[in-house]
Amino acid sequence: MAKTRRPSYSDLSSAIRYNSRYIWQSGNAQLQPEFSHEFGLTTVWKFVTLSVNYTRTNDAIMVWSAPYGDEGVVLVQPRNIETPYRAMAAYVNLTPTVGIWNMNYTVGIQPQWLTIYAPDQREPSGVRTTKFNGKPIAFAQLFNTLTVKGGWQFEVGGTVMTKGYSQNLYMTNMYCNLTAAVQKTLLKDGSLVLRLDAQDLLGLGHFNAYSDFGSHTINQTNRMDTQKLKISIRYNFNAAQSKYKGTGAGMDSKGRM
Repeated sequence: MAKTRRPSYSDLSSAIRYNSRYIWQSGNAQLQPEFSHEFGLTTVWKFVTLSVNYTRTNDAIMVWSAPYGDEGVVLVQPRNIETPYRAMAAYVNLTPTVGIWNMNYTVGIQPQWLTIYAPDQREPSGVRTTKFNGKPIAFAQLFNTLTVKGGWQFEVGGTVMTKGYSQNLYMTNMYCNLTAAVQKTLLKDGSLVLRLDAQDLLGLGHFNAYSDFGSHTINQTNRMDTQKLKISIRYNFNAAQSKYKGTGAGMDSKGRM
């Protein structure tokens, strides 16, 4: 399967944003579309799904950094990478049900192959080869749902991702997002639902990133407000299926078309 992804308006914007004293950020009006060819294979047996996908992208759009002016500032902006970007994702999904317990477990790995020839005046040739290979990201998504009598439903799960390469970035920490929820259905027809959701219970749902841009490196530490507690009330109007068996006024016209 072939795909074309065109840059967004923000990617093309020439406006410069101030991130810090030494890092500015902007779009790139010279960006060109990226072209991908993807091959995938999926097989299913009962509650087990095995999937493998391979993608090769030419002119891939990635974040890049280069010196800007003579004040020690670097400008971070998207650019088309000259070398092809190849990535693969392989995972297994399990969805068994045991009594009131429903499981949705996914484990997998995401290797990639990327070599970039980055400008570096310290090299005799003025160019240094940087590789973003060899350390794939492994991930697991484990979600459990318990449905009990009285309209109660309990959920607990989480997503874990290891350190590894993602495009031209190296994720330097383990990502972990632990979630939980409790839900209560009310009224005879179940039309009223009360729900309490908790996100990122451990406060580890963030990435730290490192990248080598040839002439310099950037090591970014993120601290994000990802812990959330949400209470929701949902009412479904006309929850019972309507007994009306007529046809819409436009059915005759649709039939003629």
